[in-house]
Amino acid sequence: GLEFLLHNSSMDSSIWIIYVQNIYAHLFRTKASDSELLWIQRLAILLWIWNIISIFVPIVYGLFILAADIVFVIVLPQLICAVYFKWTNSYGAITGYIVGVLLRVGAGE
Repeated sequence: GLEFLLHNSSMDSSIWIIYVQNIYAHLFRTKASDSELLWIQRLAILLWIWNIISIFVPIVYGLFILAADIVFVIVLPQLICAVYFKWTNSYGAITGYIVGVLLRVGAGE
């Protein structure tokens, strides 16, 4: 099982590299830098993951609950800190993100 996941992950990344190099770099942005192509590849992988998650959620209400969990547990505390506290920095945001994810995953349904 684990070996399949590792090979599948590498294959998916390779497919997105081909997509970014052959389609995005040649059709949309011919003068794109390597860092821009890397960010486009990361965005494409995230969009692919979101699509797979949406396929396996049986009802639309489940997607709403998933999005609400992500917003209220992970994103909202960082937004409040960034807006109202001047001493907030990126280290605190990253730590808050990790703690929020761990608490959400640990709490379960």
